Amino acid sequence: MRLASYHVEGEGGALTDISFSILRRAIGGTLANVNRWRDQLGQPPLDEAALTTQTQVIKSSFGDALAVDIEGLAPGGDPLKDGRLIGAIAEEGDNAWFFKMRGNATLTATEKTHFFKWIATVKPAAPGAAASAPVPAAAAAATPASEGSLTWTVPDGWVVAPAAVARYATFSVVGVGGAKAELAISHFPGDVGGDLANVNRWRQQLGLAPVEAAALPPLVTQLSADSVNFALIDATGADTRLVAAWTRHGADTWFFKFSGPAAWVGEQKAKFTAFIESVRFTKPE
Repeated sequence: MRLASYHVEGEGGALTDISFSILRRAIGGTLANVNRWRDQLGQPPLDEAALTTQTQVIKSSFGDALAVDIEGLAPGGDPLKDGRLIGAIAEEGDNAWFFKMRGNATLTATEKTHFFKWIATVKPAAPGAAASAPVPAAAAAATPASEGSLTWTVPDGWVVAPAAVARYATFSVVGVGGAKAELAISHFPGDVGGDLANVNRWRQQLGLAPVEAAALPPLVTQLSADSVNFALIDATGADTRLVAAWTRHGADTWFFKFSGPAAWVGEQKAKFTAFIESVRFTKPE
């Protein structure tokens, strides 16, 4: 019943799950669906009067959506994976569109703004529209991604992958035997928790233990691209290697995360470094 599914990983194994689905109208009405969600988190049902005080209206491509934020943990629930549900329901014609984010209470609350922004980007596909196919790297080098905040030189053999939520651009690098690495480029307001939090989040993704602040400096190297300085880490887990670079530009932090099978990422690291060195910001800070 889902049209799309995503998940967000937080610190200490925290997770939240995001889904988008469509049904024939809201079965039982909006109140019934909100109360179904509340029951899943061990919360008592609302009546119509209470519903209006505990919901907000947000804009979507399917019309106004009624959004609700529910906190609670059902008996036996895992607080790392549950404890808060943020959902929105929009109706258009005979259809009801459901957007739901459910998971660790703190992580889900942190992602609430991103979740609402994502809802605003979801639109019906144009008739006959097909999924995006990979674009040759040469074309990507000539046409910067997204709104043109960056330019770069793309290494041979790298191809642009289909667009992904919350990413500025994605590149796929496939090697002999099907080994596949991916470069994910994204940017977010502020420092996104700071260098230590970001490095430990990446280490967690590799199954590595977090480090203390005093142990961080030896893990981070510096890389210059024109007048821009990037911080860079290189970490290897059991099977996966991750090389990431990041920098502040204006109010945002930009992340360039290159990951995949350890041996293949190692072979491609020099190309990743060259790619970072080619990055140029086209807009002032």
